[in-house]
Amino acid sequence: MPALVLCAVGYWGVQDGTGSYPWWDFTRSPVVDRPMGLGISLGLLAAGVMAYWTTPWRLRRLLRRL
Repeated sequence: MPALVLCAVGYWGVQDGTGSYPWWDFTRSPVVDRPMGLGISLGLLAAGVMAYWTTPWRLRRLLRRL
């Protein structure tokens, strides 16, 4: 289901005739048009790095040190 949604969002996220992008497509619009998109992208990157970093064995090691 997530892959299907990603394909649909990617397909319908094309630039329209006026040269603007949909509000939810912050990955394609320039940063000067929607500066909040940069914050969202960095937040998602930080969440992904934290999810990658907080594996069970790393959490156990961290809790042992505390």
